[in-house]
Amino acid sequence: CDGADNDCDGEVDEGVENACGECGEVPEEICDGVDNDCDGEVDEEEVCLCPTVTDGYIIYLLCGGSRSDAENGPDRRKSWGNAKRGCVSMGFDIVSINTAEEDAFLYEQLVDHAFGSTWLSLNDRSNEGQFVWRDGSSIEDYDNWDRVAYGQGHNDEPNNAGETGENCGLIMMNGPRASYWDDRPCGNKHAYICE
Repeated sequence: CDGADNDCDGEVDEGVENACGECGEVPEEICDGVDNDCDGEVDEEEVCLCPTVTDGYIIYLLCGGSRSDAENGPDRRKSWGNAKRGCVSMGFDIVSINTAEEDAFLYEQLVDHAFGSTWLSLNDRSNEGQFVWRDGSSIEDYDNWDRVAYGQGHNDEPNNAGETGENCGLIMMNGPRASYWDDRPCGNKHAYICE
């Protein structure tokens, strides 16, 4: 594998390429949404610490939420800050939702994986009442706050309720408010999505 026609048959490095068509050993599969070892499967053999789903070219990690999976279940739930740090430690970041289609896709995945309420990167930690995504971008183009809660005896979301305030956003997964967003205290432990 040296870029030369060593056997003088008119072909260079034939039969010495790995599964990826390159010289050397097959690369190791890592959790990044890519088929690193060129075997036709992406992130196989549990290289990711959380179950993965993909939508087009975007890979999502569904972490700490399955009610039935002891390995990825309730004991793996995290506060908002620890969820964000957990995503970053795996080379991802906590999810931002930018369209109704992405929101619907992720909600369906959470339902399919039996998740409870799940952290998003949505927060107003820097400026009370001004919710933004992890990178500081606005939610003006799309949001899915629970606006029907008022009829159920709640104020419309986000409402910053409770003694300690509610500065971090999640997608609710239970009851009539399922699929809508809500603000909750950042120290509460929930499942989370990385992207």
